[in-house]
Amino acid sequence: MNYKTIASQSIGEFKDRGSKFIAYAFPVYTEEAWQESLEEVKKEHFKARHHCYGFRLGLDKNNFRANDDGEPSGTAGRPILGQIDSFGLTYVIIIVVRYFGGTKLGTSGLINAYRTSAQVALENAEIIEKSLGEIDVSEASMMLRWAPNEEFLQGRNYRTNIFNRYPIFTLNYQMGVPDLFGSDYDYHRVTLN
Repeated sequence: MNYKTIASQSIGEFKDRGSKFIAYAFPVYTEEAWQESLEEVKKEHFKARHHCYGFRLGLDKNNFRANDDGEPSGTAGRPILGQIDSFGLTYVIIIVVRYFGGTKLGTSGLINAYRTSAQVALENAEIIEKSLGEIDVSEASMMLRWAPNEEFLQGRNYRTNIFNRYPIFTLNYQMGVPDLFGSDYDYHRVTLN
């Protein structure tokens, strides 16, 4: 199964009547990752009035959220999410930071500004198509849940679900751990089916 996402972070800007909108698009594969991206942007732009966002995760694209962060309902998060959908992407969050310029933009002005800044961020991004087998080891290792004291660490093959919420992902892996308390973890094979 193939899906489209972005290769790395990208940025887009839009200005309207003194207000500045800065959109950050991030590739994210977990709930924790999108939350970390949001916190990172909030720390960088702590003086901004709004940090609105939209994200979509999963191959079935059923894990999504649109947040207006104090803007009038439906004027920020939905237009951002709409751009993710119009590009046909998943595993993406777009966070748009607004610095108020002193002039109210109205509902249609806000919708246009958030939509346009998200669109520019995605136009600046490298859009890639991936298949399940192309998720790299660093992404897969973030999603694994295992306890280091369990018997399977002695090099046996096991199948596990990555996140109980997404049972469509199945990972075959084999690990050899010569010394549980040592620092040498030898990862032999990681493949996604």
